[in-house]
Amino acid sequence: MRRVLQTCYCARGSQRAHATDHVRYKKKLIPTPTLPLKKKIVTDDFNLTIDNDHDYLADPSRSYLYTEHIIPYIGGFIVKKLLKSLKCEECLLALVSTKFPGLISFKDKGGLVYPSGDVINICLSAEKIFKKEILRGLSFFAEKNIVIKLIKPILKSCYSIFMSDHFKNQPLHRLTHATQMKLREKGKVEASRIVKDLTKSPRRARKYAAAMKSTLEEEQDKIMKLKHLRALFMYTEAGLTQAQYEIVRDTNPSFYPCYTILQKLKKECYPTIHRVTETCAEVTVQNLMDHTAQRLILHLGEGAVEQLTELEKQSLILISKWGCDGSQQMTYKMKFENEADSDANIFQTSMVPLQLVYGQDKKILWQNPVPSSPRYCRPIRIRFVKETIDIINEEIDYIKSQVASLNESEVQGLSVKHKMLFTMVDGKVCLVVKRSAGYMTAPIRACDWCASRCLPRTPRLRSVRSQLHLRA
Repeated sequence: MRRVLQTCYCARGSQRAHATDHVRYKKKLIPTPTLPLKKKIVTDDFNLTIDNDHDYLADPSRSYLYTEHIIPYIGGFIVKKLLKSLKCEECLLALVSTKFPGLISFKDKGGLVYPSGDVINICLSAEKIFKKEILRGLSFFAEKNIVIKLIKPILKSCYSIFMSDHFKNQPLHRLTHATQMKLREKGKVEASRIVKDLTKSPRRARKYAAAMKSTLEEEQDKIMKLKHLRALFMYTEAGLTQAQYEIVRDTNPSFYPCYTILQKLKKECYPTIHRVTETCAEVTVQNLMDHTAQRLILHLGEGAVEQLTELEKQSLILISKWGCDGSQQMTYKMKFENEADSDANIFQTSMVPLQLVYGQDKKILWQNPVPSSPRYCRPIRIRFVKETIDIINEEIDYIKSQVASLNESEVQGLSVKHKMLFTMVDGKVCLVVKRSAGYMTAPIRACDWCASRCLPRTPRLRSVRSQLHLRA
């Protein structure tokens, strides 16, 4: 083809192949390239001597003008061969085009096929890539799978070609059906059903988009809240002050939230306060157990809960222990409305969660790693009163009445029952409970150490000391 163009120009009487910008042939203009000098070549086919030839691979990235005319001619030959094997009408229409000027129109005598623009672009990309591989040397042709190595970069460079009018003009039902079949072929049946459902109604896609947006927002909120909880855990365990936390936050502001967010998270860790006075602060047992179950489920996460069956989700039992005890403390210079009140003594009732079990076999879902540690201790009521027999009996009766009326806690579709054991007692409380239950009839005498009535009278011992004070 190069020789044809040069011959057409030489037939008009030119001395050089690059002396003018165009070749005039049959009253039509064909642009000719400006070619670098190489050597003198004699063309036997046309019996002509051409003084100036060019290097075909001088610059593989450059598209010469003669290449742009030869490629459509070659592409038409390829399309003509494909027309014999293809049966899809849309594919056939995508390969051919109407008549356009150029070398192919000069050579056409009524039997040539004009390729489409997509075919020409693919052939041009193949031409450039093939030139680059040839410049690597002859070793390229000795490699295996040469065709595959050439096809991959060609398809990659011509990716936009496949979004041509051939695909854009296809009916919607054909495109969706083809997508469904391809997804089923890959084993993605659920994705195929979604594609089918989206095209049933024009409003379905909007509903799917809204649902997906809300789901993504929920996931982002969960991830953000998890980061905040980790920051709160670090802040609490390290015992940081606000100033110290601000210094730590400056190292990574995107991970550590501001201090106001930590304050809100800390409030979420507290149950609702039932009553607060000068000498008493308390929460109801029902509220405290509901809050404890909620925080435990949040701590376990969705992964542990999703493994349970529907029957197991309704059979959860939270086993806890509770008890009461009194102590003396340093008095503060505080004035009470009632002059008889004092903060010299404190009496507290608290509970500790032990296990969260489920099923008939009582399988353990969560267990307290340190049941004897105050880490999981949750106060029920705190009062500024002295520990006496009457106060102990009053407190036990008050808490037992609330425990007896406990209801199940509903947390995220889970039903959690409560089982509270009165086991957090010392020797003094134990003696009071035994005497109140009728297991002990001996009178209680005063302890020589603390002068409190916490021991039965023992005639054999002149001086007795409560078991609580033996280490003192």
